[in-house]
Amino acid sequence: MRPAAARRRGEAARLPREAERRTTPAEPPSSAWPDLDPADAYSYAYAIQQDNVVRRLTAGSTGTGHKLGLTSAPTRELLGVSDPDFGHLLDDMVQRDGGDDTRRPFA
Repeated sequence: MRPAAARRRGEAARLPREAERRTTPAEPPSSAWPDLDPADAYSYAYAIQQDNVVRRLTAGSTGTGHKLGLTSAPTRELLGVSDPDFGHLLDDMVQRDGGDDTRRPFA
C-alpha cells in the first residue's frame, strides 16, 4: 500500500472511533475524500472495519458473532449493491435483556 493510501486509510479508520467516543454519527469517508470511487470506498469500508475490530480486540473485547446484511437479492438490486455485507459483533456491542446502556444516548 502506498504511503498516501495508508495515511488516508488510517485517517478514515479514525472517523468511526471518534464518532463512537462522541456518540454521534460518523461522516462518510467520501465527505473528506470526494475523489473516492465506489470500489475504493467499498474496500476502505472493510479495511476500516478490520482496523477497528483489531484495535478493540487488542483492548480486551472478545468476538461474539457476525452480522450479515443485504442477503436478499431483491434488496441488493433495489439499493444497487452486488454483494451482501458483513460485520463483526463483539461483546461490548451487546445490550443484554433488561440492561441499561447509559453510554450511548439515543436521539
